[in-house]
Amino acid sequence: ARGDIMLTYFEFGTLAALLLMAQASPRLDLAVLEVGLGGRLDAVNIIDADVAVVTTVALDHQDWLGDSRALIAREKAGIARSGRPVVVGERDAEEALIHAVRAAGATPVRIGHDFETWENDGIHRFRLGDAAAVDMPQHLRLTAPCQWDNAATALAALSMLPAMSASAFTDDVRPSSGDSHPRLLNARDSARGAARTDRAESKALNLAAAAQGLASAQLSGRLERLSTAPDVIVDVGHNPQAAAMLAEWLRGEGADRTTDAVFSALSDKDIEGIVTPLLPFIRHWYIAGLDRVTPRGLSADEVVARVQRAAATVDRSGWRSTPGNPISISISVHATVTDALASARATALPDERVLAFGSFHVVAEVGKSLSSGL
Repeated sequence: ARGDIMLTYFEFGTLAALLLMAQASPRLDLAVLEVGLGGRLDAVNIIDADVAVVTTVALDHQDWLGDSRALIAREKAGIARSGRPVVVGERDAEEALIHAVRAAGATPVRIGHDFETWENDGIHRFRLGDAAAVDMPQHLRLTAPCQWDNAATALAALSMLPAMSASAFTDDVRPSSGDSHPRLLNARDSARGAARTDRAESKALNLAAAAQGLASAQLSGRLERLSTAPDVIVDVGHNPQAAAMLAEWLRGEGADRTTDAVFSALSDKDIEGIVTPLLPFIRHWYIAGLDRVTPRGLSADEVVARVQRAAATVDRSGWRSTPGNPISISISVHATVTDALASARATALPDERVLAFGSFHVVAEVGKSLSSGL
């Protein structure tokens, strides 16, 4: 069917990963596959997943997926399979996504509708349908505010797996105070539809234990602290949505604490949209070039020009000017991420913070530089 069309690098990588999974010994109990770009045409979509998950929909890869959330949502809905659930972790989910999921014969399972997480008296709880609520950990190692919804989305997806038995709870589970007998909503079984439920090795899911297991969940490159005095925090956020989450995290972590940024991004990214929400929180921008790393990389001067365009058009009326965060935009130019990081760490005081973000390439080089003793 392809004729002379070669597989892409990503398609080769996906097939290699699937081959390793298929050959694994002992046999895998579960495989978690992340779709790379969009959904409908991504190589990972050759697998008919028992449960599909769409966390959020935002603008990225518009050249391939479309220039609106609705168009991108329809592309993401391409991972839906008839008779199987699609867990949606976005509270204001695009109607185009829900419509496309239903049109595919799949069942949307939505946060705020079919499952929920909330905080009361310092305790986060999770509920699926009309089942008893369970307590979630007091703290998550994944610290961004959006991670509570992400954690609830993971629990909902786990509960939908056909490998689990008809009961989501073992006999010894203790429901949250004020809840009666633990039970699983009947809607879960209907949401499974034609999903396989006859596996010989199905296991009962202790949802309360699964919820507590979230306390140890971690993800490299997401608000990860790699060094201290000063703190060096890395994050692979490289679109406006991720940058908005970073800004929200900085606001909650003490906006008055001095923060410098080591930043770069690839040429096809919305650099202006990425830096704009973070401008009020950054004292100084250490801009690095990625042109020596990848053909999609920009020189430091090109990145600076786009950062300056964002700074020139942003509304600064709501900014707070503090000794650590003056209203003026301060930028320095560095040929590599390593050079930028070295300058940032040399300048920052021990109680200050360096945030390195904008690309996987930035985070990777920061990690290598720190591990080699920079």
